[in-house]
Amino acid sequence: MSTAVKCTYYYASPVSVDSSGRLVLGPSSQNIGDVDVLTTPADATPGSAAPAKGFLVVGSDGANARVVKVKSGGQVESCIVNSDGTRTVYIQQSLGDQEDFVTALATSGFMLIWDSSTNYWKRFTGKITADDGGMATIGAKGDAAVTNPDLNASGVALLKGLLKQLQGSGTGGAPTVRRGKLRRVNYDQASPNVAAGGTKLVTIQPPAGEMWRVSVFSFLVPAITDATGDQIVCVSEGLDDEKYGKLYMSGTNGSILQFKFNHIRAASGTKIPSPEQMQMDAVTSLVATNDQPIYWKYINGTDKTQNGTFEIDLLVEVEYIAS
Repeated sequence: MSTAVKCTYYYASPVSVDSSGRLVLGPSSQNIGDVDVLTTPADATPGSAAPAKGFLVVGSDGANARVVKVKSGGQVESCIVNSDGTRTVYIQQSLGDQEDFVTALATSGFMLIWDSSTNYWKRFTGKITADDGGMATIGAKGDAAVTNPDLNASGVALLKGLLKQLQGSGTGGAPTVRRGKLRRVNYDQASPNVAAGGTKLVTIQPPAGEMWRVSVFSFLVPAITDATGDQIVCVSEGLDDEKYGKLYMSGTNGSILQFKFNHIRAASGTKIPSPEQMQMDAVTSLVATNDQPIYWKYINGTDKTQNGTFEIDLLVEVEYIAS
């Protein structure tokens, strides 16, 4: 059953629709004429007779005109409607209520909580899950960190895993670096027993997940008594010292080779580079990782065996990287 309400209304800023379907605001105090509003009692029951002048909110369900339904006390009543046309839940509000107003928006657990003392919504709460099931749950504070992004874990566990990686303590290494830690490393070679014409290669290699930047480098190769020919030391960032060499020094007739204070202190033969400042720059530019170490190479170009201890010491700045 339908009832008809026919009345004439004046709007301060009336709303109409033009031929293109756009909303149009008309001039003030425009008479928009008599309006028939069909209402179905089951959906909207007017609480009282419409006044001679006022505002009337109308709409359509696609077939019939509808008015906004109100409670007997004047509160606006509306509802959330599912895609199949069934009602989900009513929403109603009165700013004059003296108690906190709590309304369930849907059966999924969303809540709007109204605080009548401030006339503001206090909070919005609800349960959130991924539609595709890719995230098991949002999780709880006590969930353990998960550093493998391929695993199905809670959001809290994955965020903890990310934080663990950023702190440099994750099993997969940190995606960013952490600087500032200095470490002393020693590569002394006691009794190397390098025969005439032989070589000794020392690999300066950080553990996986670390990168070393050389801050101080010092080494000593003792003299070989009564020898002829040169002792040579090369420092490089690759096995091919001709391509990746940083330092080269030689001592004639088995004389001592010493590198100290980041420059060559004793070398009677060739020095590359020659200026001390360039030697210092070469040392402090040395960088080593587990898969790209620094190589210290001794060549015995004399006619006698070298049995003295090689003293090799470094002070490095450690950075933590993804391995």
